[in-house]
Amino acid sequence: MIRGSIEHVTNDVIQGWIYSEDGNIRERTLLAFRGDSCVGAGRVNMFRADLADAGMGDGHLGFTFAISVPPQDLGSVVVKLEGSDAVLLQRSAVVTGTGSASRDLGRTEVRERLASLKWALKHGRISQGDFDFLRILWSTGVYERGLVRRNSADDGAVMEKPLGVATQLL
Repeated sequence: MIRGSIEHVTNDVIQGWIYSEDGNIRERTLLAFRGDSCVGAGRVNMFRADLADAGMGDGHLGFTFAISVPPQDLGSVVVKLEGSDAVLLQRSAVVTGTGSASRDLGRTEVRERLASLKWALKHGRISQGDFDFLRILWSTGVYERGLVRRNSADDGAVMEKPLGVATQLL
């Protein structure tokens, strides 16, 4: 697992720390992004006594490097460890999509989508699990996947393993 923090951002510098439980983080390259644009790069190489005292590796987890960002875009800067999908967000960051704000599905659109789903289920194009997931997601906007399911053979309950359920969903 990767943890860290972006502690200071200006239009020309970014500072913070990053930690990996495998301990293989020192001298790794970090990339700063604003949207899809890379706005700077640097290395994890600064000693941080506070992190060493907290038992986080040898304490060489800090970073400071130059970036180039207009002042109005400072809040959208994130840091990624090169070769990783992990992202460090700023403390006050709010995750949103690009472009216009999302819209709610209208009643008619939900009905049309559900009719398409029923057809796909009936004709074997999707599984019952996928049908349930999409039906609930489109109807309410959220989906809760429990770990207990009924066993049709004996009407008992079966507790599924969380890792297996997560793997199926992803």
